[in-house]
Amino acid sequence: MRPRFLLFLLAFVSLSTRTARANEDEDDDNFRPDVFACEDAVSHLAACCPQFRARAVRCVYTRHTESGCDAYTTFREDPAIPIDQAECVLALDCGALRERGVCDRARRLVPERDAAHYEMGIPTDGTSSRNTEALCR
Repeated sequence: MRPRFLLFLLAFVSLSTRTARANEDEDDDNFRPDVFACEDAVSHLAACCPQFRARAVRCVYTRHTESGCDAYTTFREDPAIPIDQAECVLALDCGALRERGVCDRARRLVPERDAAHYEMGIPTDGTSSRNTEALCR
C-alpha cells in the first residue's frame, strides 16, 4: 500500500510543478494606474455621453502564455483607454467632450488585444485589435 501512495505523491508533485511552470508568464494585475484611469474615464464618458455603453469598453490588463509541446501562444490585453487619453477625457467637461467628438469616438472603442502563436519558436500567426484614432484630442 505504501509504494502506491509514494507513486501517487510523486505524480502529484510532478504535475503541480509542471502546471506552475506553465503559468509563470501570467500577469493579470488590474490594480494598476492605467486600469484605474481607464475606469475613471469610462465613468465620466458614461455620465456625459448619450448612447455610450460603458460595459462595451474593457479596462483590463493581462498577459499570459499558453504552451504545448512545440508551440505556444502569448496573449496581451491593455485597457481600451490609455492613461494619457484617460487624463484628457477627465480634464474635459461634458460639453467639451461632446463638442470635440470624444463621445462619438468613445462609442467605437475596441479592446486593445494581441495574440501571437509560435511553433518551435517561429511565429506562425496572430491576431490584434487596436484603436486606430486618438480618443481625446
